[in-house]
Amino acid sequence: MAKAKKKSYDWFQIRLDFDKGLTQAELRKKYDIPAGTLGSKIKRDGWVLSQEQTSTLDEFRAASAKLSENYYNANESQQKEMVDRVETILEDNDLVVNNRKLLRVFQNKMLKILKDGGYETALEIRQGVSSIKDIEAVANPQSNKQEINIQNTQQVAQSNQLNLKELSDDELETLNNILSKTN
Repeated sequence: MAKAKKKSYDWFQIRLDFDKGLTQAELRKKYDIPAGTLGSKIKRDGWVLSQEQTSTLDEFRAASAKLSENYYNANESQQKEMVDRVETILEDNDLVVNNRKLLRVFQNKMLKILKDGGYETALEIRQGVSSIKDIEAVANPQSNKQEINIQNTQQVAQSNQLNLKELSDDELETLNNILSKTN
């Protein structure tokens, strides 16, 4: 009698979803995994949520329960307003996620250009970093709490024109590290 072919699972993705707070029941349903298989994997590999993740999930569940209660007790126009607000929040979150992807792509492209010697002056680098900061302001709305004196930054960049082709490897590495900190 032929043995049934063992089903393979994307354990990396499953672990990511577990870390995001999906329950075992949700994971079993999403990935069509038998309870025993998932339970064994979690126990064998010692998957546990951090205290911070657990606290965040508990806060979210409490807020969700309160929101559900408020929705249930609201009149029809209030319910519509609540639904509209949630839809707006979800759309905003989609925008943030898309801009984070764009930010990563742009940062990688800028670093490649920097390593290949594509930037010749500090002003060109500053313009690239400025673009990254603009994208980051949308991608990470909480990150733009600091105000930057742009006029002063422009004056400094213009007065300190720098030819990148004259920099040593160590200086380029330092510059690369500085640019990496704009994440």
